[in-house]
Amino acid sequence: MKISVADLYKYSKTQNLPLLGSANYDFWTPYTSGFTNFDRYFRNRFKSWLYFESFASGQAVEDMHTDFTETIAAHLAINSKRYSELYRVQILENDAYDIVNNYDLHESHTNTHSESGENVSGEREDTTAEGARTDTGSATNGAQSATTTGKVQGFNSNAFANKDFQQVDSAERTDTTSITTGAQTTTATKGEQTDSHSTNGTENITIRRYGNIGVQTPADVIGGHIELWQDLFNFYKLIFDEIAKEYLLLTDAYEDDSASGGGSTSEDLIIRELAEIKAQITTSTTAIRGDISTNTSAIREDVADVHSAVSAVDDKADNIIESIEGVTTNEY
Repeated sequence: MKISVADLYKYSKTQNLPLLGSANYDFWTPYTSGFTNFDRYFRNRFKSWLYFESFASGQAVEDMHTDFTETIAAHLAINSKRYSELYRVQILENDAYDIVNNYDLHESHTNTHSESGENVSGEREDTTAEGARTDTGSATNGAQSATTTGKVQGFNSNAFANKDFQQVDSAERTDTTSITTGAQTTTATKGEQTDSHSTNGTENITIRRYGNIGVQTPADVIGGHIELWQDLFNFYKLIFDEIAKEYLLLTDAYEDDSASGGGSTSEDLIIRELAEIKAQITTSTTAIRGDISTNTSAIREDVADVHSAVSAVDDKADNIIESIEGVTTNEY
C-alpha cells in the first residue's frame, strides 16, 4: 500500500508530531525542536512522492506514519557518524571559521617543576689539644729616692718650720715572674644537624601562529567559501534528499492493479517495469550501434574519396612535369 508525503504531513500536523520522527542525535536536535518549518519544507519539496509499505488495503494512516518514522530512524542510525561529521561544519562558530585566513595554530605548554632535599650532618666531637708550657716575664724598676719632711706651726705664728727630715733611697731592681701551665685538652660536642631545602615553580608558554599559509590566495579561500555555502552544502536538504532517494517514489506506477482485474502484485509490476526499462536500453544501444556502424561506413567512403582525389592530383602533377620536360628538350 502507498501513501503520499502530503497525506503523511497532514496526519502529522493533526497530531502535532514530527513528520520524520524523533532521534537522539545532536544533528537531529534542531529538527525535533523546530520540526514545523522543516516539515513544511519537506512537504513542499516531496508532496507528490509516495511511500510504499506492505500494508493491507485500507491500513490506517497512523500505522503508515509510524512505519515511516521508524524507517527514517533506522536511516539516521546507519548514517549517524557521517551526518555527525557533516553537522560539525553546519554549527561551526564564526570565530573558528575564518574566511580568509586558513591557518590558526595555538600551542600551549605548561612546565611545572618541584625539587626538595635534605643535607644531614651527624653528631660530632671537635677536640683541641695544647701541650704544657711555661710563661716567664720580668719587670725592672730603676733606683728611687724618697724624702719625707715634717713641719710644725707655732701657736703665735702662721709659718711652718721643719720639724724632722727623712730620706729613703732604693736601689734599682729586677722582678722576674714565671708561670707554668700543664697540658690542656678542650673537647666540643655538636649534635646532629639537618638542613632542608625545596623549590617550586610553574612556567607557562603560549604560542599562536595565525594567517594564510600561502598555498591559496585569499581570493581562492573566499571562492571556496562561496562554493561551500551557496552551491554545495545544505545539511538538512542533503538528509531530506537522501531519504527521498532511498524510501520514496515519484509516481504510482507500482500500485497494485488487482482491482482492475489484472491480478498483478506490486512486485510483478516492478519486474515488468524493469523489463521495459531493459528493453528500452537494449533498443537504444542497438540504435546507437547502428548509427556508429553507418557513420563508420560513411567515414570510410569519405576516406576512399579523399584517396582517389589525391591520386588524381598526383596524376595531373605527373602530366604537368612531363609536359615541362618535353618543352625543355625541344628547345635545346
